[in-house]
Amino acid sequence: MALSLLLLFLFSLLLLFLPRRIWRYYNLCKAMRQLPTMAPPHWFWGHANIIELNQSFADKVYAWRLKNNININVFWLGPFRAMVSLHLPEYFKAVMKNPKAPEAYSLLEDWLGRGLLIENGSRWFSNRRLLTPAFHFDVLKPYVHVYNDCTDILLGKWEKSALNGETVEVYNTINQLTLDVILRCACSHFSSCQEKGRNDPYVKAVLDLCDLSAERFMNPLLTVNNFVYFYLTSRGWRHRKALKETHKHSEKIIKERKAVLMNEGRQERIAKSKLKCLDFLDILLLANKERKDGDGLSDLEIRYEVDTFVFEGYDTTANALTWTLYYLAKYPEIQEKCREEVRDVLRGRNQLDYDDLSKLQYTQCCIKEAMRLNPPVFNIFRSLTEDTVIGGHYIPKEAMIIIDITGIHRNPNIWKNPMEYDPLRFHPEHSKERDPFSFVPFSAGPRNCIGQNFAFNEEQVVIASILNKFSLEISDERIKERLDILPVVLLRPAEELHLKLTLL
Repeated sequence: MALSLLLLFLFSLLLLFLPRRIWRYYNLCKAMRQLPTMAPPHWFWGHANIIELNQSFADKVYAWRLKNNININVFWLGPFRAMVSLHLPEYFKAVMKNPKAPEAYSLLEDWLGRGLLIENGSRWFSNRRLLTPAFHFDVLKPYVHVYNDCTDILLGKWEKSALNGETVEVYNTINQLTLDVILRCACSHFSSCQEKGRNDPYVKAVLDLCDLSAERFMNPLLTVNNFVYFYLTSRGWRHRKALKETHKHSEKIIKERKAVLMNEGRQERIAKSKLKCLDFLDILLLANKERKDGDGLSDLEIRYEVDTFVFEGYDTTANALTWTLYYLAKYPEIQEKCREEVRDVLRGRNQLDYDDLSKLQYTQCCIKEAMRLNPPVFNIFRSLTEDTVIGGHYIPKEAMIIIDITGIHRNPNIWKNPMEYDPLRFHPEHSKERDPFSFVPFSAGPRNCIGQNFAFNEEQVVIASILNKFSLEISDERIKERLDILPVVLLRPAEELHLKLTLL
């Protein structure tokens, strides 16, 4: 009798909720049919079977959108996941206050946990407020000396290559530099990643996680069940190995710092902070959450934030620097103009001070233009809290929203000759009337990048230091013509960029 009642209850729930779900799905499909799409979706794969993570497919999408003046379009990943892509600043404004899409970022959760990148709601707000003091300009000022010290290691390595007549491979060496910087600034951790080079297990693990996460996101079969993916596929085993390495690395740093704090004592450490600013990890360990329980962050929550900040603070910056160096090497006249500004600011010195950064206006324009053409974070995902009208199109809340940053940055309705590298676009006279949402490499609104000033300061120091010491030239004529993109989590170069360096 009891079993019969239970079955009847479950059947009643099914009858109650299933029609509503079917109706919402029908409504979603009906709305999506009104939006432009490159090709009819497959009944099971959607568009996942035609989407490719390479330059060729990106070119096809861009040409299609340009030819048809497309500013909003849809594609499907599997039979149920509809993704609406937005390519105008005003469309970004319409959705920016919506929460991040959990189904998009959940694939990074095994790696980054519920850190600032992934968390939503009141916990995100609480942690954001807790971490904001770590990015005050008083904290950022002394980091310029760290940027200089780490860059000097890179310059020393590159000088040896230049004297030996060898080219330098840019992306991996810059990646090691920015990892060195972020570990020193965020955790006061002096790694030897620049000396280890490609053999650094942490760098390799992070790159593996980027590739595997992007591949998994694009394949509906790999997202159905975590156990099957992680334990019954070769990709999943690689994924778990990379996760173990990154978490081991973060936990080691946290354990070491906690031991230091215990030896010094909390009050002594706070007293020292009046003479020298606390770093990111200090703030995490010393501060109490502003929550009802008043407890500090747990060790696991601290690891979430360390993993998030290290990932966001080094690989994104490395990509921005690599693309900037590529364009400066590609256009010697722009490189020379940038160098003249740097040397005028330095006036015979070898290192920049914090007060010098505001004087590097043309250098800033060069970096911004590189991030316009190749923004390191090229897509942002949002979930709608309610059915919404965007650009005259009805979008049900079941659709996932993609803010296509690359699409906005290369939209011919916003930018004249958008595929040309022209740093003067960002001269104050040329940009004062431009919608601020037309250039969003660090996102915008309440969920903008908390570390954008840290990253941009670092980029200026690295670019200026390199140009002050070397003349840059692309050694491969084919790559000089075009360096393809590889859109996997971040917008990386698809192949190695080798530069020929001449000591000045």
